Amino acid sequence: YTGFFPSVFLSYDLSKNSQFLINYSRRIQRPRSFFLVPFNSYDTRSSFQGNPDLNPTYENSFEFGYSLSSKKLTFNPTLYYKKSQDEINFAQISTINNQGPKPVVSIATTPVNAGSDTQYGLDLNGSYDPFKWFRLMGSLDLYGYNNTGNFQGFDFNGKGFSSRIRLTTTFKPDKNTSFQFQGFYRGAEKSVSNDR
Repeated sequence: YTGFFPSVFLSYDLSKNSQFLINYSRRIQRPRSFFLVPFNSYDTRSSFQGNPDLNPTYENSFEFGYSLSSKKLTFNPTLYYKKSQDEINFAQISTINNQGPKPVVSIATTPVNAGSDTQYGLDLNGSYDPFKWFRLMGSLDLYGYNNTGNFQGFDFNGKGFSSRIRLTTTFKPDKNTSFQFQGFYRGAEKSVSNDR
């Protein structure tokens, strides 16, 4: 409750429609409320138990970007570096119940503060309005990641390169009606214990 979270945003105008941007901020990401509830929610094969001792995740973020805007086009490439500590990860612990005719294996999942996460990359955002009734918006994030941490033998280490892509189109046939179509793609990420 007494943490210091400064943010600095600097810009330099090259012309009326373009500028360089440099940003720094320290951020906090608090655990979701159900991550803190210590009671089990389960089925016959797996269970989830919250952790009331979870701490928030703290992140330092640095960004260097460029902004170009005109009547129909906006383009914002940004280089970034983010480093977080006390990352919230999920430990999965299996237990075997030998009571009954057959052994039953169940997996308990619980959130824990374990390790740190580093991300760096290039984020491209833009929008294009070729007509008054049509707008196209998109973003492409190409990033490297390096995760470290372990909890009671459960390993969260992983590093690699991945991507995220989002595309949104908006149609306005009249003043009172609009339609929007959106697509999202997330590239693979891999750690010792997780392949997504």
